[in-house]
Amino acid sequence: MHECPYRGNAAGLTDVMGGQIDCVFADPASAQGLVQDGKLRALEGTSAKRLEKCRIFRTVAESGLPGYD
Repeated sequence: MHECPYRGNAAGLTDVMGGQIDCVFADPASAQGLVQDGKLRALEGTSAKRLEKCRIFRTVAESGLPGYD
């Protein structure tokens, strides 16, 4: 996997939906509508607890990754 800088969430989300890149770490607020519309699949949130405004994203800790809390 290679890191590829983007000028913002919009460019990264556009490219992941278009198949130019495999994944993107995006701001949950930017991705939430796309996930709810079925245009994007969220794997997990990286915060220790679910974000109040983006409760649809489960966390890595909820997935059972040891030591991630």
